[in-house]
Amino acid sequence: MRTADTTNCGLFFVTRTTTKVKKSKAPLIIIIILLLIVAIGVVVYIINGSGLFGGRNNSQSSGDATGGISNTTSSSGNNDNYGNNELFTPDKSKYEPSATIRIAVKDVTQTMLDNRAFIGIYKVGAANEDYMTYVYFENTGSSTVELTAPEEEGYYELRMYGEDFNYDSTHLQTVLFTVGNT
Repeated sequence: MRTADTTNCGLFFVTRTTTKVKKSKAPLIIIIILLLIVAIGVVVYIINGSGLFGGRNNSQSSGDATGGISNTTSSSGNNDNYGNNELFTPDKSKYEPSATIRIAVKDVTQTMLDNRAFIGIYKVGAANEDYMTYVYFENTGSSTVELTAPEEEGYYELRMYGEDFNYDSTHLQTVLFTVGNT
């Protein structure tokens, strides 16, 4: 808003024009919206990770890997070409550091072999590309694969993908486990 103020200085008039600038609230609104989006994303991640949407509790597992989070979850990705969501089962849910993890796998297809399907070990919540170790499948049908548990105690995930380097659309299953006395 512009205002004019005129002052008589004897021989001449001085006009001073001032402009009041309204401060925009747009940056504050944008920050609030971004914070809400992040908060919603965190809530959705927590809900999906705990098996509330599409995940199932694994009643065969012994022990509680994360203090109440379900021990087996499935992905919301495209599983149409890869069978059902219960494709692998580890022999235990708690391991000693560097112990052998034996994993019973079923329903591995030729397409999965061609696409280099694998199971990897991840820290809980790690990005798809941030695996610690992995094993590719070598046979169709049912088989057993082995991985070595991490040396560091903590909470970890076994994740199965139907295709290497196509993590988001071929994530098939996640199983939580612990290492050590965590």
